[in-house]
Amino acid sequence: MELIEAIEPPSVENMPRWARILLSRARRRTSNASLTDTDLMMIWERCEGRCAVSGLEFSGAAVGAGRARHPFMPSLDQIEPGKGYTADNVRLVCGAANFAMNAWGLDTLIRVARGVIKKAANERADPADHEWYARQDARIEEAEQVASTLAG
Repeated sequence: MELIEAIEPPSVENMPRWARILLSRARRRTSNASLTDTDLMMIWERCEGRCAVSGLEFSGAAVGAGRARHPFMPSLDQIEPGKGYTADNVRLVCGAANFAMNAWGLDTLIRVARGVIKKAANERADPADHEWYARQDARIEEAEQVASTLAG
């Protein structure tokens, strides 16, 4: 089931509510938060409206009834925690990824994601479909390469 509810991109003419909230939080949380509207627009363009960690398209879709029910909304992630919210130290990621990385780090998130993919693949795969397994192995290898570049 695809949960897509389009997110309005930031622009000079119109800074959407989600973007204003992110900028306001960044400025409140650190004294060296120098992020501007223009910076956020450039960061959005760089990630092409997708989570910089998962590649998933940002979405405003609500999931569940809890307090954090928008797991695919954009969230500012400090690439190097403690260095502040500056244009060269933040990226846009989905809220779910940011929660996991804040608590346990990117490596743990990747490990869990690999486990989920492997389990789902084993439950749905036809053992005789060798091409399917080859495609999955290629996807995993590609994801590991992307993850290694993100982890620094």
